[in-house]
Amino acid sequence: MIDFFLKDNNHFTPFSAQHLGVVLFLIFCGVALILWAKKQNKKTQTRVGNLFTFSIAFTIIFGTFLKIYKGDFNYQEDLPLHLCSFLGLTAPLLSLTKKFVYYEVFFFLVMAGTLQSVITPDQYNYLNFPFFRYWFVHAGLVIFMMYATFVYKMRPTIKSVWKYICYLCLYSITF
Repeated sequence: MIDFFLKDNNHFTPFSAQHLGVVLFLIFCGVALILWAKKQNKKTQTRVGNLFTFSIAFTIIFGTFLKIYKGDFNYQEDLPLHLCSFLGLTAPLLSLTKKFVYYEVFFFLVMAGTLQSVITPDQYNYLNFPFFRYWFVHAGLVIFMMYATFVYKMRPTIKSVWKYICYLCLYSITF
């Protein structure tokens, strides 16, 4: 079982029934989580948001250690962090602080970049750890931004677009 989970398996086909099935399942899970959380008290909503974002960050960290363990880690490819990994590692900041400035930047980065990764995946692994990591991180970030929008009741503004553009320029220069 563990070998199956770690072994490469490139049997995923984008834009197929597999892809549609994964996306529909994740949409269902995201909507169910948000509808359930909206009925909970603020303390539970915060705990669920924190648990969700920390699990995304943990998945990224665990995936990196797993690559190192398997001897697949390539610093030229795996560093600097891809945008989605960076967002996944920093998402707990938004969940813990609920600072609107973090929401503004995260919202547009996730909706512009991470959502694109869900629609046009670049990973072809299927039913192994890289598959689950890819989908949990990418769809998880989209779900969390919808969670912040509908459960935490944060909404982007026109000013948010300019903050996002400034942040994107900074990110581009830095990484």
